[in-house]
Amino acid sequence: NVALTIATLGVYSPWAKVRRAQYFHRNLRVAGAGFDFDANPWAILRGRALAIALLVGVQLASRTSAAVSAAAGLLFLALLPWLVTASLRFRLYHTLHRGLRFSFHGSVAEAFRVFLAWPLAAALSLGLLLPAAIQRRQRFVYAGSAFRGTRFESSVALGAIFRLCFGASWIALGSAAVAGWATSSWLSAAGIGEVAADAAGAALVAPLLGGGAPFLAGPVV
Repeated sequence: NVALTIATLGVYSPWAKVRRAQYFHRNLRVAGAGFDFDANPWAILRGRALAIALLVGVQLASRTSAAVSAAAGLLFLALLPWLVTASLRFRLYHTLHRGLRFSFHGSVAEAFRVFLAWPLAAALSLGLLLPAAIQRRQRFVYAGSAFRGTRFESSVALGAIFRLCFGASWIALGSAAVAGWATSSWLSAAGIGEVAADAAGAALVAPLLGGGAPFLAGPVV
């Protein structure tokens, strides 16, 4: 799949996605029966072509004027909740178990709150609301998913997500501290003293920020 995707400059990627999904679905069994995935690669290709055209349009618009760039960015944000719900609906509709399809019933309004409003609140709170934003997103995806009319649910506790974010922040900051220390040691050995001192200072301060900065775990999570 990777080789064919590279050889075709990405055109084969929808077929690779379907084949990969079929492999994992058909080898995942519940009550003795496997799942299946019957999406049409051509539909995925058309969707990706539309997404690329949209991104190219936004990029070109950003080069004309600041007003047009801002309008294009707002348009993309407005379309994001619809794109998310459409993607989830497409993926679940083409997922089958014993010949029966899954479905997704989440609304665009809910997606707006989960994928735009809550992340914005998390950013404005300097990451303190990030665990809550992750929890709301999980609940939206699972509670909106159904099998033969029966909805799923997510019971992940907020405290568990917070501990995950907190631990991830320490991992990220610890890695940065080690990298900073290694860089400062190399620069010091090379005789670049002032830069080495700055790097060493960053390496010492970074772990101290970890205790109060679980929001830095966002990209890691």
